[in-house]
Amino acid sequence: MIKGHHKYKKAIRIGLLLVSFLLISTTAKAQFLDLNLQIDSKIATTIYRPLRFESLPTDNKQYNIELGGLSMGILSIRALEQQAILVGVNLPSQLENTNPSVNKNMPTKLAVRYGYNISDALHSSPLSRKQESIQIKKDSNSTPWNTVYLFIYGSLTTSNIPEGRYQNDLTIEITYL
Repeated sequence: MIKGHHKYKKAIRIGLLLVSFLLISTTAKAQFLDLNLQIDSKIATTIYRPLRFESLPTDNKQYNIELGGLSMGILSIRALEQQAILVGVNLPSQLENTNPSVNKNMPTKLAVRYGYNISDALHSSPLSRKQESIQIKKDSNSTPWNTVYLFIYGSLTTSNIPEGRYQNDLTIEITYL
C-alpha cells in the first residue's frame, strides 16, 4: 500500500512539474508586439500649363488643341514610386457663357492622357474611364518619388454662338489606394 501511494505521489509530482513546465515555457515563448507606424505619403500636384483655346471667332468651326500642342494643358502628380492612386476626371461637355442672360453653350470634346515624360505626350496612355487606377512606376533616380503627367487636349465648336467669355470646370480628383 505504501508503494502504490508512492507511485501516486510520484505521478502527482510529475504532473505538477509538467504543468509548471508548460506554464513556464508558454510564458517564455509568448511575444507581444506593439507596432505603431505613421506613413505620411504626400501627393504633390502642379499645373504646368493650363488648357487654353485663347480668343476664337464665332464662325461655326471646330478648333482643336492637339495632343502635344503648345496650348495643351499639363498637370503633374508627384507621388511615391509603386504608389497606387485613383485618378478621377470629370470633363465638361460644353463651355457656358459667363453672361447669365446668354443661353447658348459651346460644345467641347476633351480627353486626358497620362505619361512619365513631360516632353513626350504622344507616347502617353489614355485615361479612358471617369476613374482609373494608376500604379506610379519606379524611376531610375535615387529618390523614392516619381512624377506622372496628365495631358489635357481636345476640341470645341463655335457653332453660331454670341460673342463673350465661355468657361467651365474640369475636375481632377486624386486619391490614394
